[in-house]
Amino acid sequence: MYTTSAITNLSMSSLIAFRIWKATRNIGKNKARYLRVASLLYAKAIHSRSPSGILILC
Repeated sequence: MYTTSAITNLSMSSLIAFRIWKATRNIGKNKARYLRVASLLYAKAIHSRSPSGILILC
């Protein structure tokens, strides 16, 4: 059970990190813009779960 939970958490974190990287790779060195986009994507990922508990990344 703990192994499944750890794998799920790692997978979700990896998907969120990939989405943030993909959305911000062309922003440049503007830290404020990067943080704004990253926080929006993170909030969207956290609140975009389906009723079955599966993470939906649009």
